[in-house]
Amino acid sequence: KTIIEGANSNIDFGDYDVRANTITADGLTSGRVVFTGSNGILSDNSGFTYKSGKIGIGTTNPDSALEVVGNIKLSGRMLNDNGNFKFGGGSLANSSAIDNIAIGINALKDLHDDGQYNIAIGTNAGMSGTGAKMDNNILLGINTDFANSSTSYTNSTALGSSAKITKSHQIVLGTTNTEVYIPHKVGIGTDSPSE
Repeated sequence: KTIIEGANSNIDFGDYDVRANTITADGLTSGRVVFTGSNGILSDNSGFTYKSGKIGIGTTNPDSALEVVGNIKLSGRMLNDNGNFKFGGGSLANSSAIDNIAIGINALKDLHDDGQYNIAIGTNAGMSGTGAKMDNNILLGINTDFANSSTSYTNSTALGSSAKITKSHQIVLGTTNTEVYIPHKVGIGTDSPSE
C-alpha cells in the first residue's frame, strides 16, 4: 500500500498497525506523557511528566522516582520493604530489621537488624536502638529513645519528648526533667495491687 504524506492530511491505515521508534508532533512538550482523547487528539496537558527515569504528577521536574505535587487518595495498603512502614527522611535508613513502623525524620534510623514490632513516631525517636535486639517497644515523641544502645529492651513504652526506656516491661511518661515510671503493677484505690 502507498502511504501519502502531506500537510494537514488525514490518513486511514485500514487494518494495518503502525509502529515507530519515535513519533514527533508539533505543539507537544518534550518529556510529557501524551494521552489521546476519545476523538484521537493528542494532549500533553495531563500533568504527568517522565524525565530521566522519574515520573512527576503535577510537576514537570521530578527529582525522585515518583514525585506528586498535590493530594494522594489511597484505597488499599502502602507497603515498604521488609514489612516496615517508614515515613520521613532517614527512617530505618541503616537497618534491615523487619515489621517496624517508623514515622519522623531519623525514626529508628539505625535499629539493630534483629529488631521487630517497634513503633517510633517523632523526630529521632528510637535512634539508639543500634547495638542490641529491640522488640515490641513504642516510642512516641521527639527524641524518645532507649537509654543504652547495647542493652536489649522489650515490651516497653516511652511517651513524651526525650523520654528514655531504661529497662524491659516499662512505661516511661515525661520529658527530660520530669519522668514518671510505672515499672510493674498499678493500683487504683489500693496501696498493694495484686495484679
